[in-house]
Amino acid sequence: MAKNYILVIIATVLLAVEFALQKLYQKQCGTGARAGLTFNAVSGLVSAVIFLAVSGFRIDAPLYAVIMALCMSLCLVGYTLLGFRVLKAGNMAFYTMFLMTGGMIVPYVWGLAFLDEPFRVLRLIGLLVIVAAIVVSNVGAKRSNGKILLLCCIIFFLNGGCSVSSKLCQTDNPYGIVSPTVFVFITGVFRFVLCGAALLFTKKNNGQAAAVSIKKVLLIIVGAAIVSGTSYALQLFGAANLPATVLYPIVSGGSIIFSTLAGMLLFHEKPNLYQTIGVGLCFAGACLFL
Repeated sequence: MAKNYILVIIATVLLAVEFALQKLYQKQCGTGARAGLTFNAVSGLVSAVIFLAVSGFRIDAPLYAVIMALCMSLCLVGYTLLGFRVLKAGNMAFYTMFLMTGGMIVPYVWGLAFLDEPFRVLRLIGLLVIVAAIVVSNVGAKRSNGKILLLCCIIFFLNGGCSVSSKLCQTDNPYGIVSPTVFVFITGVFRFVLCGAALLFTKKNNGQAAAVSIKKVLLIIVGAAIVSGTSYALQLFGAANLPATVLYPIVSGGSIIFSTLAGMLLFHEKPNLYQTIGVGLCFAGACLFL
């Protein structure tokens, strides 16, 4: 059991590295819809190629796993596109809060209701502590209007759907369980296809474009794809051996902690008092799941 927790913690650290690489990409290419879709499309393609090779070029996946991968990819692309609208309105804090809580609460409730996972009072307290940490860290954030709030609620359930879809293909089912490397390959293909298709219907930015180094951008995307794919594969290994009521709160709470540390070390960011309190609460809440 300890090995599973170690794998999940490593996956969470890698997730923070991915966030840092995404931030480097945004500094080069901006935060517009086309930039985000391009990142996801290319990253999905690179991830698919890498994990196809890792799997020995043998793709043995039941239709059930393909459907779960498609559901997850649709949820991911959906909350990414809605996130562009939220971020455009300057509501980064709202977006992050709903995204992270959705990734925790939805699979937690699903695990209790449909996967017969055991209820633990300490784990419920830990979940509430992590949710409180996210809320506290966003004190003073720009208030949102009703439309943005609705979009954030949809994002909440879409990110939760991502977690549930990945968990379902790793639990016992009559349709067969797919290996994590093959599942990462399939989701990479769907990300490339869906985001590539979305790019066809996304308007180009006619404003002045900043000069970017194509080589540097590609290196960032390839690095992010490797880190993201490895992190996700480790999460899938954890999903096969840990209940959803444990796995996703640790991943979500841990990603907040390590992302904050990465921002401080790599980008010299200085968290304010509320963010510092939030990180401390996240650490305490995550410990209650161990």
